[in-house]
Amino acid sequence: MTRFSWKKGITSGSVFGALLVLVCWGVSGSEGNSFQDANLKYREGKFSEAVELYEQTLRLHPVFEVFYNLGNAYFKNKQIGKAILNYERALKLKPRDRDIRFNLNFVNRFVEYEVEDKRNWHLRSLARFLSRLTGEECLTVSLIGYFVLAVQIFVGLIHRKRFVLGAMGFTLLYVTLSTFGLAVAKYTHLGAGSEAVIMKNQAEVRYGPDENDRLAFRLPEGLKVFVKKEMNDWYRIELLNGQSGWAMKSQISVV
Repeated sequence: MTRFSWKKGITSGSVFGALLVLVCWGVSGSEGNSFQDANLKYREGKFSEAVELYEQTLRLHPVFEVFYNLGNAYFKNKQIGKAILNYERALKLKPRDRDIRFNLNFVNRFVEYEVEDKRNWHLRSLARFLSRLTGEECLTVSLIGYFVLAVQIFVGLIHRKRFVLGAMGFTLLYVTLSTFGLAVAKYTHLGAGSEAVIMKNQAEVRYGPDENDRLAFRLPEGLKVFVKKEMNDWYRIELLNGQSGWAMKSQISVV
């Protein structure tokens, strides 16, 4: 499978040079043809057609390579919000991929809205650490620790006829609880809510879930927010600087 990346150091004025990166992804049939056709359309500069074919491939193969290429095509098609959304979805599946992170960081420069992260240093550091892991990785480590702890307890009961946790057992218990806590923190984004991206420029955020409620502020296309609650056609969203309000679901896409 061909995955497109952009060279570092290229300015926004040059609209990215294409660097081809070959990765292996086995797919056959019409979906494979759709993906190859999408890559061809991308190379030919027919980005709208490429987007349509990538989207078609995603219906059956939601893998990070397709999300990544789709993000590239959306950016070339000047659809910043959808580009960022698909980079975020690719990063969720492959959080340590340098190409995804570079392109996401680059495109985020086009979002003219500065959000100061007002969380304390510990939460910011933990968030950076968790951003390098998938939720499945955190959960897997936790389950392995739980299994090893259970085996130790079982063996201890057989040989000693009574429950003795011991130093090793306490260590395993601590590791298991810690990694389980990391998994919970990963899935809940440290309590911030579900990640989402603003899809409409100057999206209106109101004080309540009604169009008649007073306007609180506006947000630009492509800005990352967190969904805290939903009610009918509305999301209650929050930014890392503490700003919050209600926005219509049609203006937002959840990662």
